[in-house]
Amino acid sequence: DLANIEKSAGLLSVEAAQRLITYGKNSLTPPPKTPEWKLLLKQFQNTFLMLLNASAVLSLVAYFLTKDLTNLYLAIVLAVVVFVTGYGQYHEESKAYKIIDSFSRMLATTCTVIRDGKHQQVHVDQLVPGDLVLVNNGDKVPADMVLLLCRGLKTENSSLTGESEPISCTDQVSSAGTRMFEC
Repeated sequence: DLANIEKSAGLLSVEAAQRLITYGKNSLTPPPKTPEWKLLLKQFQNTFLMLLNASAVLSLVAYFLTKDLTNLYLAIVLAVVVFVTGYGQYHEESKAYKIIDSFSRMLATTCTVIRDGKHQQVHVDQLVPGDLVLVNNGDKVPADMVLLLCRGLKTENSSLTGESEPISCTDQVSSAGTRMFEC
């Protein structure tokens, strides 16, 4: 009952079960994890590093043909630069993947919904379109939702947007062109 949200009974459990079958679970399928050794080898497929490797090989060939130590030193320096650069890129990409993985630990695992006229704790992946979700102070938002009723709601989006100040939200319809995370 959209006219009186506070007195709404929410979805019936039977209807929620049917919607779960129709729409599926409220969860994202994580992409397959790339093994660390593949991630390391991928760094050396960089065009610039391949050119440096080719230069090192050509310098080594020139050393064997002319026995000039300068070519040997150049080959060694180029090989070291390629290794250090490739390993540095691997290290940075590996850190970025770990940060992305840490976002999954920030997600809510359970939430309170109104079903059959009662407040029920459900696992987040059991949420369905049309569920009335209660979000209290300090709760993590369990899914994309439309605010039907709120009082003094402020959201802290620093992990997503970098903003240090909480954003005030209302249950009023946003004007056309309102950007995401602006309530």
